[in-house]
Formats: sequence, structure tokens, C-alpha cells
Amino acid sequence: MKNGKVNLFRFFEIILLAIIYFSTAKLGQLLAIPPGNVTPVWLPSGIILAAILWRGYYLWPGIFMGAFLGNIWAYFDPSSWVNISTALFAGTLNSIGEVLSAIVTAYLIKRACGTYNPFSQVNHVIKFVFYSLLVGTTISAIFGVTTLCLAGFLPWELYGYVFFTWLTGNGTGVLMVTPALLTLLDNQRDETQNVKLIEIIAFWFILTLITLLSLGLWIPPEYVHPSLFMIAPILIWSVLRLGQMVTFLAILIVSALTVTVTALGTGPFSGKALNISLIELQSFLVVLPITLMILSATFRERQRAGQKLQELNEQLERRVTKRTQELSQALENLKATQQELVQSEKMAALGQLVAGIAHEINTPLGAIRASIGNIVDGLNESVQKLPQLLQKLSLEQQHDFFRLLETALKNNKNLTSREERKIRRKLGGQLEENGIENVDEMADTLVDMGIYGEIDSFVSLFQSQHNPLILQMAYHLTMQQIHSQNILTAVERASKVVFALKSYARYDSENEMVKAKITDGIEVVLTLYYNQLKHGIEATTHYQDIPEILCYPDELNQVWTNLLHNAIQAMDNKGNLNITVTEQDHHILVQITDSGEGIPAEIQTRIFEPFFTTKLAGEGSGLGLDIVKKIIDKHHGKIDVESQPGKTTFRVYLPKQ
Repeated sequence: MKNGKVNLFRFFEIILLAIIYFSTAKLGQLLAIPPGNVTPVWLPSGIILAAILWRGYYLWPGIFMGAFLGNIWAYFDPSSWVNISTALFAGTLNSIGEVLSAIVTAYLIKRACGTYNPFSQVNHVIKFVFYSLLVGTTISAIFGVTTLCLAGFLPWELYGYVFFTWLTGNGTGVLMVTPALLTLLDNQRDETQNVKLIEIIAFWFILTLITLLSLGLWIPPEYVHPSLFMIAPILIWSVLRLGQMVTFLAILIVSALTVTVTALGTGPFSGKALNISLIELQSFLVVLPITLMILSATFRERQRAGQKLQELNEQLERRVTKRTQELSQALENLKATQQELVQSEKMAALGQLVAGIAHEINTPLGAIRASIGNIVDGLNESVQKLPQLLQKLSLEQQHDFFRLLETALKNNKNLTSREERKIRRKLGGQLEENGIENVDEMADTLVDMGIYGEIDSFVSLFQSQHNPLILQMAYHLTMQQIHSQNILTAVERASKVVFALKSYARYDSENEMVKAKITDGIEVVLTLYYNQLKHGIEATTHYQDIPEILCYPDELNQVWTNLLHNAIQAMDNKGNLNITVTEQDHHILVQITDSGEGIPAEIQTRIFEPFFTTKLAGEGSGLGLDIVKKIIDKHHGKIDVESQPGKTTFRVYLPKQ
């Protein structure tokens, strides 16, 4: 059922094409030369080529019927069977020539261009012109003119003149009609910018006016020099602004107007025989569509190239945006990984310091425990015996007793053993001069209490019969104060270690630069390394009064940790370590110098490479100095090293702003 509908539709298409061919053929034959079917204006050639290109080869019967009726109508003579047979013979061969011309031309164009509409590319336009003018029209003219001569309708001496007329009519018909029909039937949006209706109306008005003026209408001949070249700028306007469909329709309309005016005996090509005038006109007009087709195809190619370039740019932008997002994500992941690596290195270094840190905390805890025990014992004895002592002493002796305590608490100094022995001998001599017994024991007790100077004001107290109890109570009360001071010192030491440990282990999740003092971080690391430094390493620091800078304090702590750890290992835990912090131009300069064996010159350029290490397997990952370099780079600073045996200095430059 479906195939039947298709066949019926194709049948109507064939009949319609035959009718259109016959109608336009009769219109063209109004301008024909003998025998009546040869004319320089032949619209059917363009119509049938457009039909074959657009719909397909199955339309050839319509071409044959239309050509047969159109040709035989011109010279059909029913006066004799010979004339009828001759007309049928000529009409048949002419029709075959028209069919072959359309089919061969369409086949070559489709094969060469790969499309039925060959007006979007310059090379396709050139192929269309070549095949339609030099192949298609030539086939039709050879069949047509040769048949007329063989049938006796045309003398052989006129073969060239009629042949040229046939070529002119078919060629201009193809160039004028086929592009207009194909672009109109293509029904695709033209590749031009949207234009307003007023511009289209203005174009058609100006084109019509200029065309008629260029043909010399409405103006007396003595005031005008007609020229069809005046139309060219208007048609270029159409190419650039209105698109191919309007341009090709305009060419067709201009051609129709000029042919009509010339056929009426006016215009720039009039004044000669009608056929000659039309041939001259068509020879002129043929240049116009070829030029405009090439110009239009060039413009469309540039438009498509521009659109393609824009699409590629947009695609590139999308790819760049996507790639940028991927790189940004990768950078964020890398930053997170680096943070984790820094934290991992920090914890690894902390793990190596755990034993020393534990000792640094246990030492003050032991001191606190011992001091508290002594305070408890002394306090118990003082509570029991102090009231008894005060009852036995006179008011003057009580006054001297409390002055003795006050003096002891004020003179609590740290003395060397040699200094203490010297003071004991001096005190013993003074006591002995005043006739006091047990001078050695009393001198030891007084030194332990912090009595280092003159004791003349206390001699009467020491000469009392309650001398042993007085010294015992004074000693216990003084020791409670000393032990309390020891507890405060131990607490401060433990607090300092805990603070350093907390500051070092802290993880900054926000990862934002804050203002901090470089020396504070160095002191934190030195506190953690105190237990390792105090056994064989003499550490000295020299700090200038430097300002706070914007930095990542936690990450810089890892820098100082790695550099100090390497220095301690390079010195094999024995030697001199010097740290200086100074201002230099626009930077804070940190120099860490050790007295180790040094770094060989041949590997100094590689020490900041990841996984490069000179340590034995299992002693180092080779990432320590790489992490240091990355952290310094992140601060927009720099690090360098100068090394020789016995002296290695790492210099870190951090910008102040």
C-alpha cells in the first residue's frame, strides 16, 4: 500500500515536470529562431537539472515528454506522413538529448560534490559551472542541432550559429534557474545573520529601481548612459546580508527583466536583430551568476569557518575549564597529601623524641613528688614543735627567730659546691669565736637554709640553751619554702614541655597564613629536643628582635625539626649547634650551623630531591629535605646550604611581607 502511494506520487511528479517543461518551453519559443525551437532564452534546462538533482533520476520520463511536446510543437507539420515522421524523429532525438544532458550533468555534479546543492563551497561551484556549461549544454546542443540538420529543418551552413544559440539558451537557463530553485527547495535556514523585514523590502525596491534605470527606462536617452554594472553592488549587498536564496532569486528576476526589456526593443543591448541582442545580453549576464555564486560560496565558507572556529573555541574553553577544574582538584588533593605528609613526618619525628620527652616530663614530676614529701614531713614536725619553741623563747628571741627565717628566704641563691665549702668555713669560724658548740653541724644547717653572710645579730639566739630546736624549726620552715619553689620550677618545666609538644603536634586544618614569630617555633622544637641536646651537644641561640611575619607556623616547625634532626645526626650527638635569627633586607634569615662531618660537594645539589638519602636503609626516607624545600617554596622563600668538614650551615630566607 505504501509503495503504491509512492509510485502514484512519483507519477504526478513526472507529469508535473512534463507540464512545467512544456509551459516554459513555449514561453522561450516566443523568442526562437527558425525552425522555432531554438532560442537564447531556455528556462527548461535549469528546471530539469534542478529537478534531477533534488528528486532523483526517476523523473527522466517527465523530461522526455516535456521535451518531446515542446520541440515537436515548433515544427510539427501534419500535411504528409513524411513530415510527421520527420517531426517525430527530430522530437525523439531532441528529447533523448535533453534527458541525457540532465542525467549526465546531475550524475557528475553529485559525484564530484557529494551533494545535490553544490553552492556552499567554491570548488563545488566551479565544478557545477564546468559540468553544466561544458558537458550538459554541449550534449543537448549536439543532439538538438544535429537532429535538426539531419531532419532537414536547418541547413548545415547555419549549424555553428544555431549551435551557439542553443548553448547560450541552455547555459544561461541552468545558471539563472537551477541555483534559485535548489536554494528555494532546499528549505534550510540560510547561514546569514537575521535581518529585519525593512532591509529585505529596501533591497528589492532598490534592486528593481536600479535595474530599470540601468536599462534606460523612464529617463530620456540623452540624459543617461545605461549600464548593467550598476546592479552588481546591490547584488553583493544581497550576498553579504540576505543570503543565497535571495541572491539567486534576485539574479533570476534581473535576468527576466533585462530579457523582457531587450525583447521589447529597448535597453543597452537593443538596436540589433533580436537573437543577436539576446545572445549578447545572455553572454553578459552569464558572468553575473558565476561571479556571485563564487562570492556567495566564499562568504558561506568563511561563515562556516568562523562558526567552526567559534565552536572549537567554545569546545576548547570547555576543555580548558574542565581541565582547570581537574587540575584545581588535583592541586587540592596534592595540598592535602602534602599536609598529610608533613603531619606524618612530624609524627615520625615525634616518635623518635618520645623517650626523651617522657624523661623531660618524668624529671619534674619526680622533683615535685620528692618536694611534696619533704614539705609534708617538715610541716608535721613544725606543727608539733613550733608552738613549744615559741613558748620557750622570749619576745626578743622570737623576734630574732623570725628575722632569721626572713634572712634565709631572701638569700636563697644557687651556689657551687666550692662556694658552699668556703661559706661553711667562714660561718664555723664566726660561731667558734662566739663560744658556740657543734659549729660544723650548725654551719652546714645555716648554709642549707641560705644564711651566707654575717651572723652577729643572731649570736644571742644561737647561744640559747634551745639552740638545737631553734635551728631545727628554722631549717624545716625554710626547706618548705625552698621545696615549694622547686615545685613551681618543675611545674613550669613540665608545662613548657607539654606546651611545646601540643604546639608541635597541632594540625592546622584551615591551612591559612597567620602572623607568628619565627623564634617561637624554633624554641618549641628546641624544647622537644632538649633531652638529646643536653647529652654532648652545646646549643647556642642568637636572636635579633624580629617582627612577626605571615606564615604557616605548624609547617615551619617541621622545617626546624628536620634541620635540627639532621644536624644532630650529622654530629653523631656530639658537637656544637648554633642557631641565629636575623633580619636581612626584606627577609628573615635563619641559620642553623652544626659541627658535623659535612656534606660532600658532589651531592649538595641533590639533597633536596625527593627520596634522595645518604643514610643507611631504614634510617631515612629521603623526604625530609624535600618537604623542607616545598614548605619554604610555599612561603615564597628560599633555602641553601654551605658545607665543609666540621661546619655545615643551612640558610632559610623567609619574606617579611
